[in-house]
Amino acid sequence: MASDRREAALLPITRDRRIRYRLIEKHLLRAYSVKGLFLTQAGHMNMREILKMVMRHWDQIDALAEAPGP
Repeated sequence: MASDRREAALLPITRDRRIRYRLIEKHLLRAYSVKGLFLTQAGHMNMREILKMVMRHWDQIDALAEAPGP
């Protein structure tokens, strides 16, 4: 596994709706220019529904992971 995030093109996916209030996590994401996918409307979805949604949009997610910038 590559240690360079850009080389590995990793994109964290979370359904943390309260990230805006978690100041330390928010600061670290910005400090390290982490791109992430925040499923804020997925709170009512079960894991199977979330996985189906992620797979349905996988090409767009993959393109986002490969795109430059935070």
